[in-house]
Amino acid sequence: MNDFVAVRKGRIGTELQNIMEWPTFDEGALEQNTYLEYINRKKGIDMYVRGHDAVAIKKETGFSEKYIYRLITERCLATHSDGRIYG
Repeated sequence: MNDFVAVRKGRIGTELQNIMEWPTFDEGALEQNTYLEYINRKKGIDMYVRGHDAVAIKKETGFSEKYIYRLITERCLATHSDGRIYG
């Protein structure tokens, strides 16, 4: 992870450095429409973490940078009852 990401992301920089270690689930269990939306969101998060600009994220995923940031902070980094983040 480059320094740009940590600086750009402020308080969530540390958590983003460990994105490959986030908990996962069985993506194949999702229905097709839900799966496609999930994959698109996942791509947006990956692009955000890698430092892509808002225009590129919007073009590739249809999601704004603000929406992706909210996904990360309000969902991905939320704490599950087992004490781990959702991922």
